[in-house]
Amino acid sequence: MYGKLALRNAKKSVKDYIIYILTLTICVGLFYAFLSVCSSYYVSSLPVEYNLEMLQQFMRFPIIGITALLIFLIQYVNNYMLRRKQKEFAIQTLLGMEQKHTALLFFAETLMMGLISIGIGIILGVFFSQVLTLHIMNFFEEEYSLHFSLYPDTLIITVIGFLGAFLLIGCLNIRKIRRLKIIDMLRAEKELQNDLKKDYLMPILILTFGAISIQRVIDIINLHRKYKEAITGGVMTAIDILLLYSNLLLPALFVITVVVFLFACLISRKLLSLKKPVILLTGLAALMVICNLLIVAGHPAFDSSTTNRAYVFVMVYLVFLLFTVFYALSALMQVFKEKSTKLKYRGNILFITGQINARLSSNFRTMSVLAAAILLAVTTFIIDPILSGWALGYLKERAVFDIQISTEANSHTTYETLPEGDFFYVDAYLKDKGIELESICKADFFYIDQDNFIAGNTDMEQPDMVMPLSQYNKLLTMAGLKTIELKDTEFTMQWQYSTVEAEVQKFLEKHETIEINQKVLSQADDMRHRAKLGEVIYPYYNGRVIVVPDYICKGLLLGKSNYYAMTVDKLSFEAALKVNHDLKHIINSRETKNQYSTMLRLRTLQRNEGISGALVYKLLLFYGGIVLFVISFTVLSLQQLADSSEFKQRFRIIKKLGVEENSINRIICWQMGLWFGLPILTAGISALITGSFYIKWMNLYIETFIGKKDFFESLTEMLLIIIVLLGCYFISTWILFKKNIEAD
Repeated sequence: MYGKLALRNAKKSVKDYIIYILTLTICVGLFYAFLSVCSSYYVSSLPVEYNLEMLQQFMRFPIIGITALLIFLIQYVNNYMLRRKQKEFAIQTLLGMEQKHTALLFFAETLMMGLISIGIGIILGVFFSQVLTLHIMNFFEEEYSLHFSLYPDTLIITVIGFLGAFLLIGCLNIRKIRRLKIIDMLRAEKELQNDLKKDYLMPILILTFGAISIQRVIDIINLHRKYKEAITGGVMTAIDILLLYSNLLLPALFVITVVVFLFACLISRKLLSLKKPVILLTGLAALMVICNLLIVAGHPAFDSSTTNRAYVFVMVYLVFLLFTVFYALSALMQVFKEKSTKLKYRGNILFITGQINARLSSNFRTMSVLAAAILLAVTTFIIDPILSGWALGYLKERAVFDIQISTEANSHTTYETLPEGDFFYVDAYLKDKGIELESICKADFFYIDQDNFIAGNTDMEQPDMVMPLSQYNKLLTMAGLKTIELKDTEFTMQWQYSTVEAEVQKFLEKHETIEINQKVLSQADDMRHRAKLGEVIYPYYNGRVIVVPDYICKGLLLGKSNYYAMTVDKLSFEAALKVNHDLKHIINSRETKNQYSTMLRLRTLQRNEGISGALVYKLLLFYGGIVLFVISFTVLSLQQLADSSEFKQRFRIIKKLGVEENSINRIICWQMGLWFGLPILTAGISALITGSFYIKWMNLYIETFIGKKDFFESLTEMLLIIIVLLGCYFISTWILFKKNIEAD
């Protein structure tokens, strides 16, 4: 009998679980898809063999950790359903059913919905897994066709993990229901907690950020001393001075406001209303964010340490704003409701403000946390293409040649143990193993002056070195690039990707000519070569190489020698591992006699490692961002559905008073739009601020490795995903909201 009753209740309440089922289905599908990459059966299902051990190792536990956030979501949805059905539980208890049986019925009902979600989610996860594999193969530049593939170990972990979460939360719900009193269950739907009246979070936040503002005042006082000469000497502009003093005045006003409020509370011997102080402090915090951002935006008068500290305070005060903006908004709406006598009675404004204010006053903390979660999700979507694109672009920068070996002087090197530039052992080994080479190049790098080399030098940065033009052109040819030409009296420069233009310009202005071997060389027409020739071409901790005519290098002291080779056939991963192991063994045996550093790089291993790293960044950030969005949108949807049940009578009353159906639809649209829009808009503005400065900070890497077009295309794709998710939740909530207020 109880089984039939549980099944009937599940069918009757299925519409209430639509958001729940939708959310869990997406999460189960995503969990299965991403965890399938870590399956022991995964690599064997690929059309080509790759070593994904690093990818699987770094993804397995973070995926499980991120998914653990869903326990919060499952618990939240169960609490929502528990509160919604408490009146039904009370009636069942009054009719003679024991509360333990009522609790078991609710447990069975939620478990059925969970099992449905797991079943549909796994089917969806199989499809997601193939789409994910398609993207992974695109990273490796391999073709792949979608096909059905079910991994037993991933299936078992998915079922056990989610089923365990349902059972754990279900047991907690049974315990909770058995302790409920009938009178409390009957009154549950009518209770709305008011956080503004009994909440200690906001006073703690105010005191904490008051202390932070004191620290900012001290910082600005120190900065004033630091820039005193620049201010009096006219080096700093009026705008710079205004920014400096604004960042002193605004935190000081923040502190004064907190102190005055505390003094007023002491005089009255009670905690006064926080409405007006919070509104004022919110405005001051917003102004402080703007002023600090203007410093971060880049003013020549401020050094990097000043701008970095300003950026830290931007992030700190944004956290404060995320919490206070909803508290202040609720207070403003209450003031509007009390003070405005004309505007609030226009149209449906009074009803809409009452609806929104009822929720803001009781759930400002929830809204603040949701805004923070959405901000974090948007931030991961911004960071995702930068980190994964940087990893792939950086790979193309350094993994150019099949084999790269670099020998370079170090702190133990003496004149007698400088690199000799002899790589006969490499050719002998490759020939012995039957590895045919398509092309070979030995590149030598010389000190400009013999005095540049200091035996026992512990300085990490090597001095500038020169290399012959013929060897540079050979490397360009091997990399598939055009060669360059130099006159006998000219030199040019090869720059590392990370060298900023300001540094390039400074060097060129200082070295219009250079003297080598008693020959004076002048700058060539093109002094900004950034060919992708790997990283070992540059001296240690020095991102530039001087390219000179060959005759200039005769008689110079050799400080670094590199070996480059392109193989006829691509080295497989297993073959590359063997070559890497054997050559390192040979190199280690040689380094006991030669006191210099030797570095070995194989493109096959670099590609496998680099692509795996890029995939780890991309997949984990994407998965984490999606999970946060799903959680946030689910909570927003369920709170709106809770409104539709709790305020059902209000809608019935205004309908009986003559409010038309179209007007009611507009009220619902306004209410849902504001409820969804406020945290999303707050988080969006914050993400736009922080993201724009993060993009500016990473601008060099974006232009070098990703390209602005590809980067913004990735951001557009992420934005479309957010819009689709939001649209699904908003439309589903709209439909259920309408059904709830129309139901008897």
